[in-house]
Amino acid sequence: MDTLIRRYILIADDAELNRNILAEIFQEHFEILEAVDGEQAVFLLEKYQKDIGLLLLDLIMPHMDGFDVLSYMRKKDLIETLPVLVITGDTTDESTHRAFELGAADVIHKPFSRDIVFRRGLNIIEQYESRLTFRPWMEGR
Repeated sequence: MDTLIRRYILIADDAELNRNILAEIFQEHFEILEAVDGEQAVFLLEKYQKDIGLLLLDLIMPHMDGFDVLSYMRKKDLIETLPVLVITGDTTDESTHRAFELGAADVIHKPFSRDIVFRRGLNIIEQYESRLTFRPWMEGR
């Protein structure tokens, strides 16, 4: 895990308890950034985007929801280089499908298992890091 390029994980969830639990899962390996809503998440994405290895995103938040954040990331071409793991209490198929359509790498429903969130999060980070490393090599061929 020390070989990962990006050192931050951004957690965007309006519930402090959820942010604390998710931070606890990853704090041993990453620095944690926290956003209480989508607007703050976008601000932090703009400020730290090259250093964020994963966004843990709730869909249901005030001011700007998780779908708005995903749409913003698509518009700014961030979704290709910055993976998003949606962690939400919205268990409808429609919301899950929409999150994937907007570019989420994976969706986990609340309540969640800490071990599953950690493993899926690391897997997603490793996949994106490999893709980012591999892409320039392929483009140079």
